[in-house]
Amino acid sequence: MANLSLPRRLVLLRHAKSDWESDATRDFDRPLAERGVAAGAQVARSLGERGLLPEWVLCSPAVRTRATWDFVAAHLELPAVEVFDPALYLASARALLARIRETPARVSSVMVIGHNPGLQDLAAELARRTEQGIGEAVTTKFPTAAVLAVEIDGNGWEGVGSEPHRLLAWYTPKGKEPLEF
Repeated sequence: MANLSLPRRLVLLRHAKSDWESDATRDFDRPLAERGVAAGAQVARSLGERGLLPEWVLCSPAVRTRATWDFVAAHLELPAVEVFDPALYLASARALLARIRETPARVSSVMVIGHNPGLQDLAAELARRTEQGIGEAVTTKFPTAAVLAVEIDGNGWEGVGSEPHRLLAWYTPKGKEPLEF
């Protein structure tokens, strides 16, 4: 069980690139493109190397988000609690934030895997609340397989989005090097 006084870690991960040329008839069913498969593996390695692996995962149940999570899950030493919530499919930033705030207090690290524009809007809001103030960079672009990781003080998840956060990582798979603080 996590110590309730420890900082919380929140990782936002946009799904890897999906295949618009697939035979999927619904947006929900689109699989990852070849480029998405490569980026998914790359981001999973990067998260593992930086110790940004979650104990609790909130994931849209869409095919591309679940496939992205599969890459990350392969790098876990211990299994995470997986929550595939239909309400997370194309959810707004406000809905994502509300769902994060419902996370049990005993959980110290959460990953949200979702879709734009809601995920980008939430990432930009959290980035604006960091000392590094990278909100504008995140607002401009939060591409597929992008990661924003922040640390949150407090005894639970209620303060997410309303208090200052420390930036742990801002990563895009096309970047030459991850931008970390």
